[in-house]
Order: sequence, then C-alpha cells, then structure tokens
Amino acid sequence: MVRVLLLFLPLLLFGVSLQERVASIIGEQKYEQNRLVINTIFSNSSHFYKNGSIDMLKVVKTLQRLGLIPQKYTAPKQESIEFVTYSHTPLFFKLAFDALQEATVFGYTIEKMAQDSDGGFVSVKYFSTLVPDPVKIMRFFEKNGAKVLTLSHSNNRWLYIIDFSNAFLAAPKLQSKLHFSNIRSPVWIAVEGGRKIVFRAARGAHWHPKLYIFDERFEPIEVVRKTNQLRQVVLQLPKGRYYIKIADTFALNNLQYGMDVFVQ
Repeated sequence: MVRVLLLFLPLLLFGVSLQERVASIIGEQKYEQNRLVINTIFSNSSHFYKNGSIDMLKVVKTLQRLGLIPQKYTAPKQESIEFVTYSHTPLFFKLAFDALQEATVFGYTIEKMAQDSDGGFVSVKYFSTLVPDPVKIMRFFEKNGAKVLTLSHSNNRWLYIIDFSNAFLAAPKLQSKLHFSNIRSPVWIAVEGGRKIVFRAARGAHWHPKLYIFDERFEPIEVVRKTNQLRQVVLQLPKGRYYIKIADTFALNNLQYGMDVFVQ
C-alpha cells in the first residue's frame, strides 16, 4: 500500500522550480495575486537552496513573514495533514504525532496510517480556525534529525514529504546524571548501554515504576512494570543505544516530586 503512494514521490521532489514550489504551498490563485512581490523576494534563488536542494524551512519562513501563510482562518474549516516518508523507521509515527502537538493541532481524527519496508504515511483531519504552523512542524522535525523535503497545500490538504533516514529522538542524553523535577508527563531519555543505570524517585514520591525500553531504531525491547511502590530501579542494558520512557504504572502524579537518573 505504501509502495503505491511512494511511486509518485519523484514527481513531487525533482524537476520543480523554486517558484513552482512556492505556488504549491500558497496556491495558484494567491501566487498570481502576489506574483510581483514573490518574484522580487525570491529573485536571488540561490539564497533559498541548501546543499543543492530547496531549503524548505527558509522558503516557508519567508512566506509566513510576508503573510502569504496565515496564522488563522476567518472561519473554522476542515483540513487534513499528511506526513509521508520513504524511510522505514518505527520512530516515524512518534515524531509525526509529536509534530502535530508542537503545532498545537488537537482534536484531530486519524484517517490513515501505514508503514512497510518502502516507507510510511500518516493522515489526520481536524476542524479549526488555526493554521497548523508549518514553521513549528518543520523546526521540530529538523531538531529530531528528520528533513522535510517538500511541502504542499491544496484542496485543504497539507502534505509533508520527509526524509527520516537520519532521524533520532531529541531526548536528554544521560552522560553521568540527569535530574527531573515536578514530572507531569512521561519523560524520555537517551542512554548508552553496558552500564548500570539507576532511576531514583525523589523523597516523598510514590513511584510504581513503569519503564519502556526501545532500541536505537525505536523498536520496543522491554517494559519494566511494577505494581508495588519503589524508590529505586537499577537497569543493566547490553551495549548499544537506547531510549527509555519513564512513567508510573498508575498515575504520573506519583512522580510529582521528581527523579534522578544516573550511571553507577
């Protein structure tokens, strides 16, 4: 299923001029109405290229600054957002939905989601006056090592095509010690295995440990889950890179006083 969708990617990525890319983002009508301004601003096309390809973030930031990508619509409307990648990684789904949260897109409905060896896609629809800020979305992906290759907006559909081949989860990396205070949502950390890792809840906490362990590719490895209250958990992981999600079996309020994570 994903393969059929990805057959069209070369048509969307290659052989498209900077002006055509701008038109695909703001629409043909708005492009024609603002052709003089657009041609002036984008006259030095080399300024909007990076490593031989269009710098989509710079293009979108410029269009937003010109008011050609609004922050709000005059009335609520239904739109869809679709993320597509040709890279196969389980991290794709987490970062896609985290990107929506970053752009304050809430109350959406998942239309489609699929992944196989050819890539993956996620499509959601929502109803709002707010425009899902493409700059925030693109900056979020960039921060996590993913690159937005192209963006288009037509028929109330935002389409992002993203390279996830070098993506990672931008979580705090455990060197020797990490301190988290007043935990109100699950905490992610990145760790190197081959060492003893200690998770110690602060005094006054009522932690019932729940630790989700993922490998470097974000494949699930193990879930450590306890129903009894503990102050400390020690993990000994094999060598390698891991992501760990720190939570509580019952309620995160049990970690409201915080936690220290350190190498022993």
